Formats: sequence, C-alpha cells, structure tokens
Amino acid sequence: MRCLPVLGLPILIAKDFDENKPRRIVKLLHDMKTADPRFQHALPGILKRRLTKCPNEFFLHVDLNMVDQHDFTLCHNPEMIRFRITLGLIAIAGLALAQKRDVKVYNPPTLSKPNGYSHIAEVNSGKIVYFAGQIANDRDGKLVGKDDFAKQVQQVFENLTAATKAAGGSISDIIKLNYYIAEKVNPDQLPKLREIRGSFLNSATPPASTLLFVHALASPDYLIEIEAVAVIGK
Repeated sequence: MRCLPVLGLPILIAKDFDENKPRRIVKLLHDMKTADPRFQHALPGILKRRLTKCPNEFFLHVDLNMVDQHDFTLCHNPEMIRFRITLGLIAIAGLALAQKRDVKVYNPPTLSKPNGYSHIAEVNSGKIVYFAGQIANDRDGKLVGKDDFAKQVQQVFENLTAATKAAGGSISDIIKLNYYIAEKVNPDQLPKLREIRGSFLNSATPPASTLLFVHALASPDYLIEIEAVAVIGK
C-alpha cells in the first residue's frame, strides 16, 4: 500500500489501485484545499465517518508516522468499490465548490473613503479572466462617438458587457478596472464617466479601480480605454 496525503489526511490506497485515478482525485482534493475553506473543513469529517476503517481492506490514518502492516491480499474487497465511489463523489462536490464565485469587495476603515470605486477586491474562488483594454469601437471596428467622451464611455462599457458574456459571465463579475483617459479630455467630464459606469455596475460595491490621464491613446480619436479583470463562477 501507498500513503497519499489529502488535505493533511494520508489515505492508504491498495497497490493494485489504478495509479492514475487516485493521483487525479488526490490532486483535485489537494487543489480544493485552497479553493474553498468550507470544503477543507468538511472533508476530514466526511472521510472519517465513511472511511475511518473499512474491514479487511484499508484504513484512513491520521497519524503520519504510523507504520503500515496491511496485507496486500486483503485489498480485493467490495468496500474498495464503495470507497472509490465515495471519494469520486467527494471530488465532484469539491469541484463544484471550487468553481463557485466567492469575491469580497470592501473598504477597510484604515483607508480613506473612496469616491466611485473600492479599495479591495478579495478573490477566494472562481475563474479569473483578464480583459484587454476596450476602446469605443463597435463590433465592426468603427469608432463610436468621435470627440464625444460620454458616447465613447458608453460604447466601452457595452464592449465590456459583451466581453464578459463571451467569457461565460456578466459585467457584474468585474472586480478591477483600469481607466486610461486622453489628456485632452477635461476632468470636469469625469462625473459623466461615473454616471454611465453606475448604469452598468453596482455603485454600492464598485470594482477596485485605477484612473490615469495619459498623453494619448493608440489613435488620437480615442478618448478613453478601459481594461478589466473579472471573477466568473457558477
């Protein structure tokens, strides 16, 4: 038998057990350790109740220093089948937890109160997706809103909506925004940016953000470019 650690609990697997299957399952369970703390805490109890001691076949050890004296000939037991099914179901349940979106957006009292953004976006689980800077081109590549800051902002957020949808989520999954605004744009127009952003995103918990005025963007006709990071989950 061989001892494989799973979330701190070594599991003894019969030597005739398919070498690839346990490795895959153990890796899945190991990845879940950091994917979702709730699963990490629940798994030991599940395993102990179901698998602490399966007669004539294998033991779940919590003592890393225990010496194994199991008889290899006793590994062909129906309990092993039930063990495989149980562990597989645990892996599937853990994958579901790992894919669940768990994000906390907040402002700690030790930092100043932000205006229209959040200081921290904390990701505990979910698929992280990075989006290239979006400009005010429509799907055909034509500029929308030449010399009109508000129209360009509207188009950029519509592009972000389409991009997040293509990635399997929605614009509400965005947790970080970086704004690049051409220096020829008057800062007095920033309230228009906040107003339009508020029509796409939750103003109560807006994404963490950075805003920069730059000398120019890729084309002199572009007034704003926004890149984003989203966390998408089931």
